[in-house]
Amino acid sequence: MYNHPFKVRKAIYEVRTDMNLIHWAFESALTETNDSSVQNYIYKMQEGDERIQSNFEILKADYLGPASDVLELEKEYYKCDLSRRRVSNLILERKFDEAKSLNTHKDRGLNSEHLLRVTNMINVIDTFSSKKAAEINSVSIQLVEKYKMELIWLIVIILLTSVVLSI
Repeated sequence: MYNHPFKVRKAIYEVRTDMNLIHWAFESALTETNDSSVQNYIYKMQEGDERIQSNFEILKADYLGPASDVLELEKEYYKCDLSRRRVSNLILERKFDEAKSLNTHKDRGLNSEHLLRVTNMINVIDTFSSKKAAEINSVSIQLVEKYKMELIWLIVIILLTSVVLSI
């Protein structure tokens, strides 16, 4: 249980990082004309997507907050991902005009309204997890102190009993 909130916080950190990576790679792929560079950006997006998928599973299984927090973030991500895949395929087919017309990621760079909305969803999960981690840490410290006192009393009782029995 002690590692639980830290596992969630690591997963949400990786989701945040990979979403930013995917947005950067996508924006870069849209402006790139070199096929191997486009392939490299698409590969980066695929790697980020795989990590996000894995971390969504961790969040769905282990996040102690409302499940809707994770489900809303996941829904927003998949909506974005579907559009990104369509446009990426058109770019690979060298249909740049069609790709630009279908691109729903216009104005979705790192400071876009879209990414800020996603970041806010991530922040809700991160804040809850931080508070839960602090709460669990506090409880564990209290338990350690309680057990230390009980152990001290037990040692005192054993010492007193041995002194009494030795007389």
